[in-house]
Amino acid sequence: AEGGETASLGDRISYTVKPKPMPNYPKNAANQTLFIADTMNTGLTFDYTSLKVKLQDSEGNFLKTRDAENNEIDLALPVGTNGEITLPASSFTGQDAARVIGTAAPTKNGTVQATATDATGFNINFNYASLIYDAVGNVFIPVVTYDAILNESAQVGKPGLDNKVKLYFASNSSSGSTHTGTEEPTEGEDIKKKEDTEIVYTYRLAVRKVDDTAAPSANPLGGAVFGVYTEKACQNLVCTMISNTNGYAVSNQIAASTDTKTYWVKELQAPIG
Repeated sequence: AEGGETASLGDRISYTVKPKPMPNYPKNAANQTLFIADTMNTGLTFDYTSLKVKLQDSEGNFLKTRDAENNEIDLALPVGTNGEITLPASSFTGQDAARVIGTAAPTKNGTVQATATDATGFNINFNYASLIYDAVGNVFIPVVTYDAILNESAQVGKPGLDNKVKLYFASNSSSGSTHTGTEEPTEGEDIKKKEDTEIVYTYRLAVRKVDDTAAPSANPLGGAVFGVYTEKACQNLVCTMISNTNGYAVSNQIAASTDTKTYWVKELQAPIG
């Protein structure tokens, strides 16, 4: 993961994570652990349904498929209802049957959850043997993609919102055994951990429009128009902003957290409907 991205409340942030470097285990190695865990900051609302895995060969090419209009696109494997990530049969030359390349689970503060409700991250335990795609033993690199939405708990300015990603792999493929299950492994003599962090900074003024339902069950309302003014009487208009489907309306002219001026926000038009 690479850090430094800036975003505003309500923005959807896309992440891409892959093992660097990809472990290279012998075919019959005792320990073929390959495990990715992600834990998000409370200012990020994780969309577990967005979790997908693409497969990249040793030359950097992704497996492909066709969309409804017969256009060639990258094959993005979703997480099944049982947590399994399945590569369909005949996805590449020589593959006769479908294979489960990994199992995912939603997590909350690092603990595996039965459902994705309020999930703040995920764990994926990959089946290394199912990633092998030729007789030589070359393996697909799993490229994990997913989204999160910047929510009202986001802190404006620095230090920003961190999204921590951990990669677990065998330190010695002939020692110990492959980690099983979706609980996060314990780093030790046989399994090593590599961590990376992507930080998102938020800078612009934002408000959120919701209905009258009591918190925290209030429903977001899109299409509301707000004006931002420099004085309480709301006469000197700086800009207008419209709430999105998540209820957030973001200014396009109040750019930095170093702006210490006071602004007033007034609803100019209620949502349609």
